[in-house]
Amino acid sequence: GDLEAVSSVIKAVAGDAVADPKKAVLKPNAAAIERCFGGVASAEEIVARLEKEGCDWSKETLATLRLRSPTSVKVTLDAVQRHASISFKEAFQMEYRMSQWCMRPQPHSDFCEGIRAVLIDKDNKANWLPAKLEDVSKERVEEFFAPLRPE
Repeated sequence: GDLEAVSSVIKAVAGDAVADPKKAVLKPNAAAIERCFGGVASAEEIVARLEKEGCDWSKETLATLRLRSPTSVKVTLDAVQRHASISFKEAFQMEYRMSQWCMRPQPHSDFCEGIRAVLIDKDNKANWLPAKLEDVSKERVEEFFAPLRPE
């Protein structure tokens, strides 16, 4: 089936690659990851849990989240939650739609702004719209999952 085909491709590409256990962060932080991300309803809840956790891993994760587009953080969380209840085919359709909606210029999407900040100007000072998680509406997030419109 599809899952076997995907697994086969991953194995072929990975070859004999072995992860460096000294760089592993999942296993040593599994309990904290579960406390911070398990059963969350919102990105704001994740941030609050990471702040409360207070360990090095949670501080690093929080710093990383704060560098990212608030819209993209919310869209990503919504996508992960949706994946739990859809088929493999529906997941690929959803991911394709999201990728297409992400290509819109601001103020509709922050993708181009992220490219500018990281790859073009290399100032790493993206001007996200909106700039704060709490200002990203549910309606804005829903735009990234809408059917594509014919041109």
